[in-house]
Amino acid sequence: MKMIRSLTSMRKFHFEWDYRMGQGNFGEKESNTSVILAQWQTCVQMADSMSKRRDTTNHIFVTINLALLAAFPWNCSIKSIFIAFLGVFLCFLWGIFIRNYKLLNQAKFCVIHDLEKKLSSGPFMDEWNHIKGKCNYKEGTTLELALPLLFGFVYVCVELSTFFYGGAI
Repeated sequence: MKMIRSLTSMRKFHFEWDYRMGQGNFGEKESNTSVILAQWQTCVQMADSMSKRRDTTNHIFVTINLALLAAFPWNCSIKSIFIAFLGVFLCFLWGIFIRNYKLLNQAKFCVIHDLEKKLSSGPFMDEWNHIKGKCNYKEGTTLELALPLLFGFVYVCVELSTFFYGGAI
């Protein structure tokens, strides 16, 4: 058991040591650059897979919300109240997912930018510097949050419509 713990701590030490390349005596510069490049590639692949998961999550929430709206009874009943509250709750949950994905992506790109500072070029840092200065650029998270807010608004309007007008909009 002690052997497993020591192997785990050694792996952790080597990973942390590899990540902090500029500190200490690692060896030749080419070896240092190739390790940093390999780490950069891994981080970029992880960021890409995170974006794909984010898209999949958004598709799932859109599909669920459309299904709920399609199943909405147009009369004032317990079922309509339940569906409306469920829809608003799902929109709230969706917003939390979007926020968490944003925080994870920010952390991933901070690591990518730190690694790019140690390489000869930094394509992601350059791209961000070019986009950042544009007045009409809106972050994807800002645009993504519009969907849960829109669906939540629709749920509230539909429920109020069925409550006050008996379903006639």
